[in-house]
Amino acid sequence: MSSLDEAQSRAPTAVIRDYLRNSISIADVTAQIWSGRLIVAIALVFGLVYGLYQAHRAGPLYNASVELLPADADGGGGGGGGSGAIGLLSSLAGGGAAGGAVPKFTQFQFAIGSVGVAQMLDTKYDMVCVVYRGRCDRKTHTWKPRTGFDAAFAAFLARVAGLPNPNGPNTVADLAHYNFASIGVTKDKTSGLTTLNYFNSDPKFAADYLIKVLDTTNNYVREQDRATARNMVEYVAHRVATNTNVEQRTALDQLLLQQERRLMMTEVSAPYAATILDGPTVTPVNSVLKTVVINGFLYMLLGMAIAVFRNLVPVRWRFWSRIWPRS
Repeated sequence: MSSLDEAQSRAPTAVIRDYLRNSISIADVTAQIWSGRLIVAIALVFGLVYGLYQAHRAGPLYNASVELLPADADGGGGGGGGSGAIGLLSSLAGGGAAGGAVPKFTQFQFAIGSVGVAQMLDTKYDMVCVVYRGRCDRKTHTWKPRTGFDAAFAAFLARVAGLPNPNGPNTVADLAHYNFASIGVTKDKTSGLTTLNYFNSDPKFAADYLIKVLDTTNNYVREQDRATARNMVEYVAHRVATNTNVEQRTALDQLLLQQERRLMMTEVSAPYAATILDGPTVTPVNSVLKTVVINGFLYMLLGMAIAVFRNLVPVRWRFWSRIWPRS
């Protein structure tokens, strides 16, 4: 068998493995890194120093956290669950089993980053201007234009795509995205507790903002349930008044009672979907070591890459050859 036939009969993975083994030598790569060890050392030191600079420039950081529990058992005692009402309504219509409603606590967690919650925050607290206070003057409510290369480049891309200018005033949509990205929701698998975390450089603002988001989200879920329950009460009351079937009227009376109880619960001034078990707790976050280590590691890798590939640069450009001659 010829060498060509032998190569064609081998598995492609084996051919690639042999090619890499013959073309790349770990010993050669190690020798190149060692010969450029001064480059690696300088890159590592630069990364460590730059990491310290980044940590200093970022300033202090605080984590505000609250531990939450559902305000009550969803679906029971007039709570937010509407599965019983939906089931009765489905049976009256001759339908099958209806799917259960989403628990209020689940609605709460997903509503934190919604535009509806952001709109309520801005209406009550002027929160768009507060969060983006670096660009917004709260007295005059005027916005400073974005400047610099990033702003100009973003505006250029928007013009090319035919989109609105991204450098205009921030909106409730921006605040909703900010809440979604900044407020972490974690659930402990052992205890079942849900924790909200929010990081900010101002410890007082961090705690205050987290509580305002929590209260506003509770009220948002409450308003959603209130509107649904009110519509259900009006609809069922109309059906009761016009229905002459005794058996159906009995079911409608039960449904009306349940929806009136649900509507009454939305009027109670108490945590509706989530209640605070503990917090807010504000703790400082020291990320200096993490920032320094990450930057040092990345710059060390960059130095190793330069040490390995520096000999691919044309000879006339190798100004460093007198400083770091190859051993």
